[in-house]
Amino acid sequence: MSQDPQLIGPYRLLDRIGRGGMGTVYLAEDAEGARVAVKVINAELADEAAFRERFRREVTAARSVRRFCTASVLDANLENDPLYVVTEFVDGPNLDDHIRLSGPMRGSSLEHLAVGVATALSAIHGAGIVHRDLKPGNVLLSQLGPRVIDFGIARALDTTSNATRTGTFVGTPAYMAPEVIRGEEATPAADIWAWGCVVAFAGTGVAPFAASNIPAILYQVTQGEPNLEGLDASVRELVELALSRDPARRPSAQRLLELLTGQPDVDLARVAPTVEAAAWPSGPTVRDTVPPPVLAAPTAAPGALAAAPAQDAWSMLPPPSPPPAHDPAPGASAAKRPNRSHRRYLLVGAAAALVAVAAGVLLVRTGNGVPDSVESWSDDFGSVGGWPDDYNKLRAYSGGGYQMKTAKLDLVVQSLAPVKEEPPARTLLSVDLKTSGTASAKTGLVCAGPNATEIDGYQFLLRTDGNGAVLRRVVFPEGATEESTKELAVSDSVPGFDAGETNRVQAACEADREAGTMRLRLWVDGDLVLEHLDRETPLLTGQAGLIAMQGDWDEKGVVADFDNFEIREIRD
Repeated sequence: MSQDPQLIGPYRLLDRIGRGGMGTVYLAEDAEGARVAVKVINAELADEAAFRERFRREVTAARSVRRFCTASVLDANLENDPLYVVTEFVDGPNLDDHIRLSGPMRGSSLEHLAVGVATALSAIHGAGIVHRDLKPGNVLLSQLGPRVIDFGIARALDTTSNATRTGTFVGTPAYMAPEVIRGEEATPAADIWAWGCVVAFAGTGVAPFAASNIPAILYQVTQGEPNLEGLDASVRELVELALSRDPARRPSAQRLLELLTGQPDVDLARVAPTVEAAAWPSGPTVRDTVPPPVLAAPTAAPGALAAAPAQDAWSMLPPPSPPPAHDPAPGASAAKRPNRSHRRYLLVGAAAALVAVAAGVLLVRTGNGVPDSVESWSDDFGSVGGWPDDYNKLRAYSGGGYQMKTAKLDLVVQSLAPVKEEPPARTLLSVDLKTSGTASAKTGLVCAGPNATEIDGYQFLLRTDGNGAVLRRVVFPEGATEESTKELAVSDSVPGFDAGETNRVQAACEADREAGTMRLRLWVDGDLVLEHLDRETPLLTGQAGLIAMQGDWDEKGVVADFDNFEIREIRD
């Protein structure tokens, strides 16, 4: 470091860690003596106005990334020379050095790495950033588990005159997605491809598209097949899925986490410390983790989830605006229903009946056997956020609603409502549903089981063509190798169901914990279709959500469009 500066801003430089095409990285100390990493941008890049502007935007975005399995951005100088970025210092080797020294990972070590990197990508993508250069050298192995570094900032290199003149691209060829090599824009799906390459390298010791020179590597990536020989079966299928040539076929980072952990709608704040504790049990505990969100106060932005004092099961909030003079019946179509706020959180709890009368909360009396209920939570999908939104669009906000689709490798697609608290013991679920595609495919509502997994739960299913409905209980017994499914009630027809049009679907899940029973009912457009009292092995707690599924793949699949989803507490 004899020719290196001793100070950069308020940071005292201790040692040079490395140097790359963008700049030099130093180990440094801040004013309080805490160790940090300082990346100083090369002067030839900093002189370009386009680079400085893009660099400023990318660093600002990177600072918003949640601190899960990443080396978070702590500080930056975005205006004056020299430009620099300060991140957490991660004390540990990078994955590339570790594998070359110690050999490939196996079993739980490899699985923890896969989950950790997927967790980091989920946090990075959640901030609207694409990493663009995920590779073993950018995964550091600390005592707290894998940490992904250098996310997003590499994009600024795209603006440099040198890159424009020479036609070069940003990234590491062996870990670049084929569409990026073809000159297409890097999307989160490109990071998923890189995740597959990184996990394959960690598990085999060789990059899946390795070759002797860059042209050969580019050919392998765009035309060849990945070398996955020796990769553990526990991750191989997901790696193959991540390495799909079609970006639309690759799962999102959130979906990867769900498939790796067996849990839907994974909460990053819970996964990150689990990965760290499991992979490196002797290390210190994780700080700065974010607690799971609770129901938002009325002042929150539409779709936001904010911390609030603990209440009785669900947050106790003021009543909604006065209802219209003639509130439509639950069976009304979406076009006939009044406009609502994007997402509402209303009063539910032990004292709800008394407070509802005092505050003027509307109790709705519905016809055709649908029970009295008071709204607890609703979403018209007018604001994006909360529900799973996959990059391959199997689950996505679409056209002011929410769409779910099946695919060859995803014959069952489920999405739980983004409410962390359990619904009321006596719950009425409602949604507007329009389906198309495979006639025998089924879509509908779910009351999930006690573990809120994609397996356990009650499924209220309607055929796409309207020629049948089924109520099922699906559980995955502990120690079993496959799920146990029991049809509780079946109907060969659904009177009033309008195939290809919007139908109002409602399901009641009424738990009687004292009696140990669950009463289950299904309505379509206000008409009772199925009913069953589960006394055998009832699932008495869990979340609620939506489902689309089919049997064998027919190259067609089913498309389910959902809107105006409601969770209500039954009161009669």
